[in-house]
Parts: sequence; C-alpha cells; structure tokens
Amino acid sequence: MRQLKRQEENKRVLPLEDSGIKKELLGRTRQLAALLEISQTATQSLETEKILNDTLDKSLELLGFDVGYIRTLDAGTTNLVVRTARGFSSPQSLPNVVPLHSPPHGLISTIVFETREPYVSTDIQKDPNFKARTMQREGLMSVVVVPIMSKKRIIGILT
Repeated sequence: MRQLKRQEENKRVLPLEDSGIKKELLGRTRQLAALLEISQTATQSLETEKILNDTLDKSLELLGFDVGYIRTLDAGTTNLVVRTARGFSSPQSLPNVVPLHSPPHGLISTIVFETREPYVSTDIQKDPNFKARTMQREGLMSVVVVPIMSKKRIIGILT
C-alpha cells in the first residue's frame, strides 16, 4: 500500500518536472537570489558612491554583462548624470550629462521614466527607439535599461 501511494505521488510530480514550470521556477529563483545579493550589497554602506559602485559591480557580475553604467537624476534639473560606469573603451565614449527628454541620448531613458518598466533591446541596430550610437561604437548588440526607484519615485537608471 505504501509503495502504491509513493508511486501515485511520483506520478503527480513528474508532469511538473516535464513541463516548463520547473525551468521557470528555477529562473525565478535565480532572479530573486540575484536581487537579494544586490540589495545586501547596497545596504552595507551609507556612502552613495560606494553603494552605486558596488551595485553596478554586483549587477554586472551576477548577470554576466561586460559593460554598464548608472545615471541618476540631477537634483533640480531633468539631467541624468553618470555616477559610475564599467567596461567602456574610453571615458569619452559615454556622455556624462544627458537631458532626460532629449533625443537621441535621452529617448530610452524617457521611455523608462514614463513606463517605470525595464527596457530591453535584443538588437540595438534594429531598434527604432535606439538612436544614440554610443553602445554600437562599444560593440554591444543588446541593452537593458532598468529604473532605479526610491519611495515609488524613479531617481535614475541602471544600463
């Protein structure tokens, strides 16, 4: 009887494993673990620059990306200012200050600020919203831009 019950339980589990649910759950678990690591890194310091640098470093490491930067909204303006960057061939390849609502550099940022959602471009050469050629000059094909939020307000972007 016990053997039969165990076989019935196994039959109920197998369809879960055979379906994409297990794969999806593993992916979500990895995402949550990465977010936890990033948030733990960010809370280990009270220094803004250290938090931003550590967050960028950890994000690039966990996601396996080579290039990235963080821009924050400059107080009293609509300018986004580079606070930290990694992997660019030269410091001049990334504009330091970009007006938020100013194409070509501010277009994707504006979309992220207005939608409050990440923007993913799998092929920036074919993306009609991707007007700035900074990333292409760096040899990148895909870009992800994520809003940085505090108290339900977007204060910057992580690219």
